[in-house]
Amino acid sequence: MPMQSIAVDYGPLGVRANAVCPGWTRTEMADQEMDEFGAELELKRQHAYSVATSFVPTRRPAEALETGNVVAWLLSDQASYANAAVIPVDGGMIAIDPGSLAVIRV
Repeated sequence: MPMQSIAVDYGPLGVRANAVCPGWTRTEMADQEMDEFGAELELKRQHAYSVATSFVPTRRPAEALETGNVVAWLLSDQASYANAAVIPVDGGMIAIDPGSLAVIRV
């Protein structure tokens, strides 16, 4: 990963490089996607989000502030030793086996 190379090459100069990997997050763009997805299934937006996140352990999308809080933490002195980290902010989706999604019923 490029951010790991940055961490290795520029860490001695005080540069930290970390990656935040968000999952489904409520945004205007995601709302539009849920409206389109929901229209195909005759679902309202909230129910479309419920279907789309039914396999996420938290069973809901993130709010933008939740991902922003992780970014703010990484920028703070509290995270001064975090470098080359990959931080999923995906409600636990990283723990799901993608192959098992085919057998999950909504």
